[in-house]
Amino acid sequence: MRTDAHNHRLDEGVLRQLLEMAPDAILTVDCEGLILFANSRTEQLFGYPREELLGQTIEILLPEQLREIHRHHRQEYYRAPRTRPMGIGLELWARRKDGTEFPVEISLSPLDTEHGLLVSAAVRDITPRKRLEEGLRFLSEASRLLASAIDRDTVLQVTARLPVPRLADCCIVDVLGGDGRLQRVAISHKDSDLEARLQEALGEYAAEPGSDHPVWRVLRTGRACLSSRPDEAGLGGSSSQLRLLEALAPRSYLCAPLVARDRVLGTILLLSSELDRYKEEELALGEELGRRAGVALDNAHLYQELQDAIKTRNDFLAMITHDLKTPLATAGTYLQALRLQLTTSGRDEDPGLKAILGNMERTIHQMADQVQELLDIARLQSGQELELARRPVSLAEIALQAVEDFRKTARGHQLRLRIDQPEPIGMWDAARLQRVVANLLSNAIKYSPEGGDVEVSVRLEGDANSGVGVLTVRDHGIGIPAAELRRVFDRFYRASNAKGSSGGTGMGLASAKQIVEQHGGTIEVDSKEGSGSTFTVRLPLQG
Repeated sequence: MRTDAHNHRLDEGVLRQLLEMAPDAILTVDCEGLILFANSRTEQLFGYPREELLGQTIEILLPEQLREIHRHHRQEYYRAPRTRPMGIGLELWARRKDGTEFPVEISLSPLDTEHGLLVSAAVRDITPRKRLEEGLRFLSEASRLLASAIDRDTVLQVTARLPVPRLADCCIVDVLGGDGRLQRVAISHKDSDLEARLQEALGEYAAEPGSDHPVWRVLRTGRACLSSRPDEAGLGGSSSQLRLLEALAPRSYLCAPLVARDRVLGTILLLSSELDRYKEEELALGEELGRRAGVALDNAHLYQELQDAIKTRNDFLAMITHDLKTPLATAGTYLQALRLQLTTSGRDEDPGLKAILGNMERTIHQMADQVQELLDIARLQSGQELELARRPVSLAEIALQAVEDFRKTARGHQLRLRIDQPEPIGMWDAARLQRVVANLLSNAIKYSPEGGDVEVSVRLEGDANSGVGVLTVRDHGIGIPAAELRRVFDRFYRASNAKGSSGGTGMGLASAKQIVEQHGGTIEVDSKEGSGSTFTVRLPLQG
């Protein structure tokens, strides 16, 4: 009997030791909800001395607004006790002695003893996990908002507003200029009146480069830092900014670098009136926000450089095409004068001279078309619509002229033309449609084997007044990979199986699509790799 009693005391001692070592707060309560046992982790988590908890109801550890409903749930549990998590699907909160509330997970286990039914509750503080989840949600939202911002000012404003008030009372963004000076470029505060005063400090920065000021420290090291020293809070040293520092009354700050392509572009400074607001988790969160904002800022710089380059190119194209149009117009005038002179002298029927004049006229027209195509490409790339010169045009005549022109240069291919009657005649821009047909024929010949057939057909669908003109160009060449069909009409696209072929601008089909769509029509492709392609253009007769 003594051995049994000894073993019982030993088992009880081991059990208590295990409970004391548990990482969770462990409490035991009776059917009245009175606390009979609490381990040392309970003291640490809730801030109550153990002796102060014993004999109190468990509701002392809950927020006041939840105590009454908890009493009801506790009584329900005692009617059907079983081991289970508490509050499945609900967010559970606990309350410390100092009144602070925090999220918890609770597991319940019934204990049937000689003193009646007891319940053991294991309570775990899940604040770190909740912060991690909140941080991931924050970064996801940050990525979404930053991805939609394409210009520099928007990126900076989004970056400054993102952390307020979720992570900070105030956020300040500083960026390094090309001269190495630091510029204050964006400020956000949860108090709109104070934010307006802070906006007056934009552009100012008094801390000296190379100083131990936290912002410069972060710029040098590329690593985030945090502190609870308000004198370091990073507003700078000018008198106006020091007055603002007093108004902000920060008790914690976190400074993170804006980083892109291994370069530090600036800093994000988070200020909070809460003492020790920032921990290691927020440090990692701040660094990740800095990386994402840095990439967005770098992308905004690249986007602006691209826009500047496009404007420069378009200005150049406009200038060069204008400079080319003038001599072409002059050459056309001289050609007409020469024709008139030959007619006057009676030599206009000379076969040799007629051929020379015809070639000169075609060359001038071709050069004029090429100049116009340059202008159209510039408009297409800048998203502008083309100005169409509409007049009654026969689609059959456009196709016939294109086929005849290519027969002279593509002697290694068989070009076949079929025109169904009646011919479709619509209100179209003849020169632009000639370019569409020429582009389709050029591609068909380019990507077909030597001696291959290229078939062109023209027909009318519907009646001659409100119908649709249909043009098809079919080849038996290399075709287009199925996965790439949807990209055929994208700007600068070239099929992966066409890399060895002679190059082009990559704008031909994109330009053709825009021309057709501005006529109210459609252009489609049906292709199978290795079996050729068929392009079909449909144009409403009335445009």
